[in-house]
Amino acid sequence: NNMVRKILAVLGGLVSGGIVISLVEMVARQLHPLPTGMKMDDFAALAEHASKAPLSAQIAVLIGYTLGAITAGFVSTIIAKDGKKIYTIICAIFFLASTIINLSMIATPIWFWFIALLLWIPLSLLGHRLASRKTDAFLH
Repeated sequence: NNMVRKILAVLGGLVSGGIVISLVEMVARQLHPLPTGMKMDDFAALAEHASKAPLSAQIAVLIGYTLGAITAGFVSTIIAKDGKKIYTIICAIFFLASTIINLSMIATPIWFWFIALLLWIPLSLLGHRLASRKTDAFLH
């Protein structure tokens, strides 16, 4: 069913993008571990820790967002198989909203906000473009 494929395209983009972000953040936590005993659901402690995070840790988060955005755009386009950007844009808007929520809870510098908010839609569309080229090459 065409509607099922459209829903799966969005879900596939969201899940794959989220997995990529999580994997990059896992690697980043190995390089920049949380203090002993800190729990991921202790938002006050996380906010305090993030405010003191080195630049390399902040860049690692942006790398995760970048790769997640491209992955979400790519996967949603491959699953949809109709070449439309709407599934990619829905994924990008979801991740953009999630980013705004996360950044509002954790003290981050303004430059980080600026980059994080600007990358979702263009990089998701890059993933869409890459998938479209792959699909076009495969079909011809």
